[in-house]
Amino acid sequence: MIRLSLLLLVVLMISALGLVNSRYEARWAQIELERARQEERRLDVAWRQLQLEMTQHAQHARIDAQARAVLGMTPVPPERLVHWRVNDNSRADP
Repeated sequence: MIRLSLLLLVVLMISALGLVNSRYEARWAQIELERARQEERRLDVAWRQLQLEMTQHAQHARIDAQARAVLGMTPVPPERLVHWRVNDNSRADP
């Protein structure tokens, strides 16, 4: 009877240690999952900001304003335009 009690006690202790270990691993996995979700949210915000910046940079009006302000560019007046006409017959034949 004492042997059976000792055996059950050992099995109970092993079972309790297994339970503690599995709860520890579950808690650790939950912490890692929360960190991954926070990182996902941070990356999602950064991605949306990059998309917004890309949209702003692609707008024609913004490009035109930057060209005028930073580079000092202005539209060419009509009297300064030169039109070239290209003929395919102008090539020299061998």
